[in-house]
Amino acid sequence: TEIYTLSLHDALPICAVINTVAAASFTGAQVFIVSNGSQIVGGTIVGPAGSYPQLDGIYGSGASNVTIQNVSVQNLAGFGINALAGGVWRVKGVNVSTTGLGGYGGVNIAGTTDSIWDDVYVINCTSAGWIINTASNSTFTNVRSEWSYGPGFHITGAWTSGSGAGGCLFTNLSTDRNNTHGVLIDATGTDPITF
Repeated sequence: TEIYTLSLHDALPICAVINTVAAASFTGAQVFIVSNGSQIVGGTIVGPAGSYPQLDGIYGSGASNVTIQNVSVQNLAGFGINALAGGVWRVKGVNVSTTGLGGYGGVNIAGTTDSIWDDVYVINCTSAGWIINTASNSTFTNVRSEWSYGPGFHITGAWTSGSGAGGCLFTNLSTDRNNTHGVLIDATGTDPITF
């Protein structure tokens, strides 16, 4: 279901453009699947010509200590980055463009906590640029969303509550020319979301 699977402490330097689907027979759902300790550093992931159902560029479920740095993800039907139920992701210097062609967005964060998202630029997605559904104790610095068909940033879901519940912090966030809202917040819970 994927082209590459990265395991504990695997580091993948992508030094050239990767055409993610060369064979017409590919039916996978992810280009890269990351797990604990994976690193993707440098390069470009380019989706296939033609229509594929939700093909994510980088996907992790339950993955922790993931590093993604200096990567560009383009032209995919799914999410550029899809981070589910993990923690301690360090994402820096990443461009996500023209993703969500199947109705998905640029970056999806659902239950991935304690992470740092720095200098991540999302442009021209067919849904929200960013969908953030519980990213407790995470920071977002110099993040941008432009020209998305939905909101630039959609902060949603039932965030944890109670003693020690941590919210998230946005610094130097910018949006431009998204179709609906620059930032849409419909999250529930008592975690602080600080701008």
